[in-house]
Amino acid sequence: MIDIYDVAKKANVSIATVSRVINNKGVVSKKKKDLVLSVIEELGYVPSYAARNMRMESSGYIGLLLPSITVPFYPYLIKSIDDYINEFNYSLVISSSDFKPDKINTQLNIFKSKKIDGIIYDGLGTEKEEKILKDFLNKTRIPVVFLENYIDNVKSSYIINDNYSGAYEATKYLAELGHKKIAVINTKPNLYQDKERFKGYVNALKDSNIEFDNSIFFTTDEVNINDGYKACNELISSKNIPTAIFCLSDVLAFGALKCLYEKKIKVPGEISVIGYDDLEFSSICYPPLTTVHQRKRKMGLLAAKVLMKNIELIRNREKEVFKKIVLKPYLVIRESTGPCVNL
Repeated sequence: MIDIYDVAKKANVSIATVSRVINNKGVVSKKKKDLVLSVIEELGYVPSYAARNMRMESSGYIGLLLPSITVPFYPYLIKSIDDYINEFNYSLVISSSDFKPDKINTQLNIFKSKKIDGIIYDGLGTEKEEKILKDFLNKTRIPVVFLENYIDNVKSSYIINDNYSGAYEATKYLAELGHKKIAVINTKPNLYQDKERFKGYVNALKDSNIEFDNSIFFTTDEVNINDGYKACNELISSKNIPTAIFCLSDVLAFGALKCLYEKKIKVPGEISVIGYDDLEFSSICYPPLTTVHQRKRKMGLLAAKVLMKNIELIRNREKEVFKKIVLKPYLVIRESTGPCVNL
C-alpha cells in the first residue's frame, strides 16, 4: 500500500513537504508542489484523512438528525450541507427520529459515542424533546446547530425559516382573491414549524375579517400524497365545501390536486390550492402549484457554515459563537389559484 513515505522518497523531498502540499498549508515552491502532485498521481496515493483527523482530535464526521428521511423537503437541505462540509474533508452521517422523542435520545448518544464533531438537528418542538436536548447539551461540548425549532433558554445556533410570515402571506393572498372559506390541510400539529404556520393562517384570517372555521381544518397522519388526497376528499364530501385549500406542505397539495382532478373539480375555477415548500415538482404538476418558497439550500449551507466555524473555535479552545438566523420565505404565484367565483 502506497503511503506518504513512498511519495516523499519518489519525489526526493521531505515528508513535511508532501504533507504541506496535501493539506495546502505552509510555503512550497511551485516547482516542488507540481512535482509532488505528479508523483501522487503516478503512484495513486490516497491521503489518510483518518490518521490526519486523529492528530487533530477529529472524527471527520458531522451528524444530521432529522424527524423523517422520507419528506421530499430534505434532499435539498442534505445536498447543501454535504457539499459544504466535503470541502473540509468531512462526511455526513444521517439519521432519523421518525417523530419519536425516545429515538432522539438514542441517536444523540450514538453520535456522541462515535465522537461526531458536530450536529445539525431538525426536531419536533415538543416538551419531552426539549428536555432531552437540554440534558444532552449540558453533558457534552459537541456543537449543535438547530433547524426550524427555537428552544427557549438553550444557548446554541439556530437557522430558522419564518414559517409564520410564509403562511400569513399565503392566506392573505387567498383572502385578497375573495376567498372566505379557506380550508387547511395540516401535517404534524405538534411540530414547531406547523404551529407557526397555523398561527400565520389564523391571524391572516383575522386581519381579513374572516372567522376561523374548525370544520374545514384537517390534520393528516403523515406527510404524503395519499394523506393529502384523503383529507381533500373529506373536505369536498362535506356540506361546507371550501373555495380554497391551503396545504401546509407541497406533498399534501399534490394529493389534493389529484383528488380534485379525479372528482372533476376545476382548479382554480372552482377551488384554489396553495402549497408550502416550493418543491421541484411544484412547477411542473398540473396545474402548476402556487406555493410558499422555502430557502432550503440556503438553510443547509448556513447551518454547515456556522457549525464548521464553531468546530474550529472549540478545537482552538475558544468559545462558540452562537447565531440565530431567520430566513424569509416568499409566495410563488402559479396557476393553481384564482379569484373566488362562489361569492
